Amino acid sequence: FRDLDDEVKDSLILEEASEGGVFTGFPSFPSKSHTRRSMSKKALFRDPVWKEKWHSARWGDHIEREKIEQRRKAKKVDKLIEQIPSNILRSPELAALSDDEIEDAIKTYMIANSRRSKSQKERLSKRQVILQTLQRKRESGERDSKQIQYNEDRFSGENTSRPSLSGPTLDVFMKQNDEFQKKALQEQQRKRSERATNAYQTRIRNLEKKQHLENSQFMRETIERKCNVLSGCEKSYRADQIIEALNRIISALNYSIKPELKDVELILEPIRLSKRKIILKDILYICFGLVGKCIPDLQLSDEDLKEYYNGASLAKVDQTKKKFITRSTVPELGGFVLFMLRQQDANIQ
Repeated sequence: FRDLDDEVKDSLILEEASEGGVFTGFPSFPSKSHTRRSMSKKALFRDPVWKEKWHSARWGDHIEREKIEQRRKAKKVDKLIEQIPSNILRSPELAALSDDEIEDAIKTYMIANSRRSKSQKERLSKRQVILQTLQRKRESGERDSKQIQYNEDRFSGENTSRPSLSGPTLDVFMKQNDEFQKKALQEQQRKRSERATNAYQTRIRNLEKKQHLENSQFMRETIERKCNVLSGCEKSYRADQIIEALNRIISALNYSIKPELKDVELILEPIRLSKRKIILKDILYICFGLVGKCIPDLQLSDEDLKEYYNGASLAKVDQTKKKFITRSTVPELGGFVLFMLRQQDANIQ
């Protein structure tokens, strides 16, 4: 006969077997949560609309999937465009570019970024190799110093159970290594500074040459164009002679030397000439110390000015009413400069 305790035990075993099996680590039946998830999936597959979407996404046409991917990319591009400031999108420089130019600019930007990233990674890897090499050297130096200290202690009869972790050999090695690195960095800095200085000087020289050539070409074209207007000017004075005269005057003024009278007469021949008025002002200031209100206010024509200065004396010119250099015309400035140069030459003779 079976007692009550055996029946209770049998009922407990049956309940465990019906739910999770006798051994709970290896259940014989699915759990309740798994059953609920399975039933929910079955309910989804009973829905024809959802089932059709799933089938098209899993086994549908490749063209449709490509369209979906294109729409995703378009949304991503739209988000990137929204992040661009409005002033850049509305700029006339961007509007002047074509689609191909914009595409080339983007490609160039991406290629430059990739190259920069690659070079940065290479520099970091090289630096890592150098640091690892230095670390190995330091570790080898520490081991050598430990061995030397151990041998010294052994021969001296001291305790060798725990050799010293630092010694004179390691300190000397570290000091020499630091000095070597410092000298190497100083040498690299000196070379960089020298290269930068040479590059800057070369750039300055090239800019001066370019500016001189541009100014010479501009003055040459201006003089040739204006000399064609004057009657007989093209036969008497060539553009090269006027440019050479202008350069001689500038060189003389740089050394505070009085320019030649013929050179000043040459630069006064064309109707228009770049920097001529500034050079005439410099002649008055450097050679005669005249600034401000010093030009005779004669109110005469160009021909009358020439006749007046040819027959006038210095005392007569000094008694006339004066006006500022900035309010004077080129013929007035040129006539007065020629008059002062002639008077100075006459006094010297």
